[in-house]
Amino acid sequence: MFFIVVVRLTEQFLDSEGDVRPILAPLATQLNQEFSEEHLVNNECGHWVVRRLLAIDAERLDKSGQTSFAEMVMESVPLSTVVSWAGSNRGSFVLCSLLQSKVGGVHSKVTKALAPVVHKLKQGTMTKGQEQGTMTKGQEVLCKEFEDVNR
Repeated sequence: MFFIVVVRLTEQFLDSEGDVRPILAPLATQLNQEFSEEHLVNNECGHWVVRRLLAIDAERLDKSGQTSFAEMVMESVPLSTVVSWAGSNRGSFVLCSLLQSKVGGVHSKVTKALAPVVHKLKQGTMTKGQEQGTMTKGQEVLCKEFEDVNR
């Protein structure tokens, strides 16, 4: 049931033409919490919602020309926190969504922030809760995405 509600809200968000900052600001603020197992990015539904909102940014901006969710995240969350998301599978997938962002400046900020830690990801030394030397599927995809965007 929760999933259906979230899908409907994201559809309404995509169709919205008014100022969505009051709706998205609390979510962006929530992302600015210390990264832990309980963090929104680590939550099964939470990370899906964040990824979905990031994915529909470009479509929504084409219609309305407003501030994007990706920009709000990058303004609200310190880069060190954003980079820490790479320590988890779901967090890595959220970072992939940020890397794929077509919203001005977001892609380059995330790329620049990830550059110093990509080697740690490839070595499997950033993974929380997993055997050292192994990468999660999300981390594998993130490394590939990082390489693809830097060609």
